[in-house]
Amino acid sequence: MTATSDTTPTTFEPRTPHAPPSPPGWERPLPVLAPTASTASVRRPVPAGADATVARLMGPVGLQLSDDVLVDTAIAVMCGARVDRLVTRDHDGRCSGMLTSAQLRPYRGRTWYREHLAVRDIVHDGGPYALAGMPAGTAENAMSVRGLAAWPVVDSDGYLIGVIARRTLAPESAERA
Repeated sequence: MTATSDTTPTTFEPRTPHAPPSPPGWERPLPVLAPTASTASVRRPVPAGADATVARLMGPVGLQLSDDVLVDTAIAVMCGARVDRLVTRDHDGRCSGMLTSAQLRPYRGRTWYREHLAVRDIVHDGGPYALAGMPAGTAENAMSVRGLAAWPVVDSDGYLIGVIARRTLAPESAERA
């Protein structure tokens, strides 16, 4: 488009919109990343004695995701944050599960599913969850049986209060998993 004026003609070029780059991880397999300082428990492992409870060993929650978001968004958040698991919450704010990159892997190449399927509609770990007063030995056994590396900790109403990592319960068993 050319604008004319009395002094000098000025030409305005319309800007062509550039497509934003695809989030990392969409073209290649999702990486299984080690926990970062924001997702790893900052507490030291405590021997699972009579007084060791989940409340003493649990770490901060980290990133959380609403279970009504699309799989597409979950993949982008997980890749952008460089984490391999996210805790999901329902519309009331209660814990609804833990989503891992392995559970999202089948949906990477299926565009329609990624763009139309909510996280709550795919298979992911939906409970039961650890309670703060649970003995550490019980939590370790449950995580071992279920093959979990991390487990959400909830209060009596189902609201998320922390995450317990298997390596904080028994570092030697976490290395085998």
